[in-house]
Order: sequence, then C-alpha cells, then structure tokens
Amino acid sequence: MIIIIYILLLAIPLISYFKLKSEADKLVDTTNKPDLSGFEIANKIVDENVYIIEVRDTMLNTYYKSRETIKLSTRVFHSSDILSSLIAARLAFQTKKKSFLTGSLLNVLDILNIVSFICFLVGILYDIEFCILGVAIIACSLGITMTDMISNKEVNDQAFDYLIKKKIVDKKYEYLKDIVKYEYVARIFSIIPDSIAKLIRTVFKR
Repeated sequence: MIIIIYILLLAIPLISYFKLKSEADKLVDTTNKPDLSGFEIANKIVDENVYIIEVRDTMLNTYYKSRETIKLSTRVFHSSDILSSLIAARLAFQTKKKSFLTGSLLNVLDILNIVSFICFLVGILYDIEFCILGVAIIACSLGITMTDMISNKEVNDQAFDYLIKKKIVDKKYEYLKDIVKYEYVARIFSIIPDSIAKLIRTVFKR
C-alpha cells in the first residue's frame, strides 16, 4: 500500500516534468519575435544588482535571493524559443517578489528528494519501512512546491503580460502559463536525471 501511495505522489511531478519537456521539444524551433535569448529577456527585467549566470542543468532554473543571482539552464540562457522566454521572464519577476521558495530552500528540497528516491529503492529491496520516509519527503516537497505555485500566480501573469506588452510573444501562447507554473513541482522528479547527468560529467570531466 505504501508503495502505491509513493507512486501516486510521484505521478504529479512526473506528469509535470514530461509535460514541460513535451512543450519544450514542441516549441524548440518557435522563437520569440525579436529573437531574444532567455538571458537577454531576464536582463531587461531584473534590477542592476541581480546577476544572471548559466548552469548546465536541464530544468533546474533557480533564483538565489541571498546572492541576488539567477541561474538559468543552458537552454533557457541561450535559447529564444517561446517556452524559454516565459521561464526566463517568470524567474526575473520572481526577484521582485518576496517568495519563500528560492535557491537555498530549493537546494535543500533537491537533496531531500534524492534521499526520498534512495529510500524508496532501499525500501523495495530490503525494508518496506524505508518507503514510509520516502513518502513523507515527497509529500512534504509537493506541499511546499504546490503552495509556492499558488502564491506565485501573480508572477506568472506579470511575466506573460510583460512578454505581450513588449511584443516578444503572441497572446496565443498564454496556455503556457498553466504549464510553466509547475516547474518547481516537476523539479521533484527532474533532480534525478539532472543529478545523474552531473555525475557523468564529473566522472568523465565533460
């Protein structure tokens, strides 16, 4: 029963992850009107004291409030596709809002989510009680990310309204707001492939 609960909880970030990935693949060649990269869009929105840097993670775009730094994945940083444009704008507007879910807490959740997956595997192979800890962590992560998603609805709206006002994207892409808002929820699952990719890069020094 506990295994089924874990799978059901994980289904939410899993579906969110593949929905985001599906839209990213679908819109990969659909660039914004002025052909601005995610970095250029975010740079136009943030204050002068906010730094924007590139990281090689695929979906882990993060704002570190304590460092006044935005970390954009390679694709979002360089690409001018529609989805990357909205992700960059959304993160840039997040710097102007007092959000509790920023870089430091996200990093803690990333570590806990990895621990959760490990506990789940150990629970299946050795002792089912480890699965209980895995369920508790996933439930906690979902609660935090879903709460942040609801409280940041205004940020999503501001980001898209900005892109429309500046004639960067067409209004027909407004549906993406309902997909991008699940980015931190999807992160509960995406931390696994990103961590594996990072480990491979470290081992083979790529």
